[in-house]
Amino acid sequence: MFNVIKRVLLVLLTLGVLAVVVVFDPEEVSDVIRDTLHIRQVAPPEQVRGALSAEDRAVRRVVDAITEEEVRSHVAAFTRMPSRVVGYGGERQARDYVRSQFEALGLERVTTEPFDVTVPIDAGGVLRLETTGEEMPVYCLWPNDVRTSTLPAGGVGGPLIYG
Repeated sequence: MFNVIKRVLLVLLTLGVLAVVVVFDPEEVSDVIRDTLHIRQVAPPEQVRGALSAEDRAVRRVVDAITEEEVRSHVAAFTRMPSRVVGYGGERQARDYVRSQFEALGLERVTTEPFDVTVPIDAGGVLRLETTGEEMPVYCLWPNDVRTSTLPAGGVGGPLIYG
């Protein structure tokens, strides 16, 4: 009987905490918990703060200089490219973009090291509805192991079941 009561109380406590976080701002809930338990965040002592190496300070300056707008700009540039899978056109565009960004930062001796990779290339396909003549593009699934998805030269036919 005591174990059942413990389980019920635990479930009620869990649901209560979940409800509080859902209903109220989680940051405010955290503040209340910190205030109730007298937890204070303390800045590290000066000697610890100053203990960063020159390399760590240089990295920190670079990280602090990154802006949300710059990140959004780079993500937008990559998403405008076609597939960036190795062997597709977007892969080369992405390589050139990254290279140009490195060079714009002033990095010297930016090099690439090409190597051969076996990658299936999806030339695309079409699903044609005989009843309406409507055509829709279809794409292969990534191959299972090394076998690529294939169809006979004439394609395949059969009933289309809407589900």
